Amino acid sequence: APSHKNPKVFGESLAAATAILAAFSTPALSASAAVSFAIPAFDSRDASVREAAHKLVVALCAAVGPALLQSPLLADVREVTRKQLAADAAKLSGAPAPPAASRFFKHSASCGGGGAPDGGGGGGGHGGGGAAVDELIPRVDLLRDKVRADTIAKLRSGAWKERKEALDVVAAALSDSPRLGP
Repeated sequence: APSHKNPKVFGESLAAATAILAAFSTPALSASAAVSFAIPAFDSRDASVREAAHKLVVALCAAVGPALLQSPLLADVREVTRKQLAADAAKLSGAPAPPAASRFFKHSASCGGGGAPDGGGGGGGHGGGGAAVDELIPRVDLLRDKVRADTIAKLRSGAWKERKEALDVVAAALSDSPRLGP
């Protein structure tokens, strides 16, 4: 839809994505896919397309949380647009938690594998927000420089003392990274 000549088609596809997000919550629409779909719309010359993209990102921010605004996925968005998104997200911060998903997939875990929800909703709160926030964090290989090939070979060793030494090296490397837990 972003390459479609008629901006109305692109705007309506953004509105459909917003409706899908409202009905199914984040398990139906991944955060990175939705943001990458909305970013080209911020540069559109049609105001309705820009507004629809803005609504999609704000709805995603309501579902995922304010971590979306600091995500590297939004690095390509202009500063003015980012400030507008932050202002609208601040309005949402005082609002109650978004409602649980009103529709479910047939074989999803939140509806118990049947065709109807089990009355509990999507687990409450932000629905699938934990996985969506995890998707926004860039992946970095912290252990590449700290754990060498000989340490990996020791982990595969048959002698338990060598495996213990290798595990101590890995544990020390993990304790040096404050964002990781054992």
